[in-house]
Amino acid sequence: MIIESFLQVKKYLPAITIKHDITSLDDMFNVVENELTENILSEELHNRLDEKREEDKSLFIQCERIISLTGFIRAIPDLDLVLTQSGFAVHNSEAMAPASTARVKALTNSLQERVDNAIDTLIRYLLSSEKYEDIWRVTPQFEKITSGLISTYSDFKEYAQYSPSVASQYPKSYSDFQKLYPNFNLALMGEISSYLSADYCSEIIEKIRDRENISTHEKYVINLIKYAICAMSMNDLPSGRVHVIKACSYMMKYPNTFQTFISSPEGQALDNTDNDRPIFSML
Repeated sequence: MIIESFLQVKKYLPAITIKHDITSLDDMFNVVENELTENILSEELHNRLDEKREEDKSLFIQCERIISLTGFIRAIPDLDLVLTQSGFAVHNSEAMAPASTARVKALTNSLQERVDNAIDTLIRYLLSSEKYEDIWRVTPQFEKITSGLISTYSDFKEYAQYSPSVASQYPKSYSDFQKLYPNFNLALMGEISSYLSADYCSEIIEKIRDRENISTHEKYVINLIKYAICAMSMNDLPSGRVHVIKACSYMMKYPNTFQTFISSPEGQALDNTDNDRPIFSML
């Protein structure tokens, strides 16, 4: 159990004062901890954190921050409510008056942004850390997070081009974003691989997972692919295909760098008579 005392929570919410018993929040923190384990950490990594090793202090603190902030956000609607014989009532006193709805919403939004940033930091830390490779890289959580090239919410916000036509589908938080992981993989290994080949798309995934050095040419193509993945995950297939075609044109100019693609049936089928406008022929 990561959160064992409200003093841990206070480190991340120093301005918060709670006048009544807060043991009722324990269940909220436990639920959030279980979700973090299921969605990102894995049971194996969580069990290691339970041992509270000094070498895991950085990872422990990151998880402690996420659980504290998320648990508190979820508890906010109930913090000032008491159940009386005649129904629910709101805590009040001569010294303190209830905060306005606008102020509570502003606080919630601010805390949610901190949570989203903290989760992104945690994922980037795990992806870059050699310390936890033997534990985390073999988990379903690692597979899910890395199988579609878009691993963090900040990645999505960087590569997803806002379009009013699909604005309602855009995630508003990491909680919404994580539901798109299967969509990212489907876009890459389904639609995009039909142009770039499954072998090349798998090669990109493994290179990034293994933290291999990636050339400037490859970085340019991977960025185009990320734009395509985000567009397609939002059901904007036309925009996604534009980026994929640009990637194909670019790779055809540098065959020595993209040998897996060039030698694939998809690459062989590409008639490169016009590098700026590649033509796909059905063979």
